[in-house]
Amino acid sequence: MVIAGLLILIVSGCAGAPTTQQDYVSRVEVRDSEFDPATTFLGPQLQASIKGMGGTAAYARFRSYQLKQSDAVKHQLYIDLYYSGKRPRFFESASFPGGTTIDVDVLSQERLRCHKNKTLWPCDFHEVLAISLSGQFLQRHSQSGFRTRLNAHTGDQVIVTIPAHFVSGQLEAMGLSHFDDASP
Repeated sequence: MVIAGLLILIVSGCAGAPTTQQDYVSRVEVRDSEFDPATTFLGPQLQASIKGMGGTAAYARFRSYQLKQSDAVKHQLYIDLYYSGKRPRFFESASFPGGTTIDVDVLSQERLRCHKNKTLWPCDFHEVLAISLSGQFLQRHSQSGFRTRLNAHTGDQVIVTIPAHFVSGQLEAMGLSHFDDASP
């Protein structure tokens, strides 16, 4: 059943999430090879939101890239969303406090399965989104963390909270101390 599946996912997703900046830094996975144009810094996963019984489970992690040719840096917040319903929600944008709204990159949308009892939980869905964030945005939120609201085409919304030690830990793992742009 969906609820049991989500509970297993929730327990496994939040068990052992880093609780300090140092713990976060020690869990950042660095991917680098001579065949790749960039070094990738993949942060640990965080259960970022749960919205009600049978609602939406959101898991977030940072993925940052440092291009080898130019040393340019790109940051993204990857978000995995799991939910049940009659149809996909098609998340398409992210809003930040103060009213800034940006489009998200939709990496995948899939129907995992449909149930025999379609009255309560017709189908399970999984969507993966990427939100591009600037270095300045991360620096501004390295002591406070941040929240963003994911907006779906269907009108559904999910608020995702990223704690400060995740933001500062990602920056520390990359050894970053300066930033070039001010966009979210």
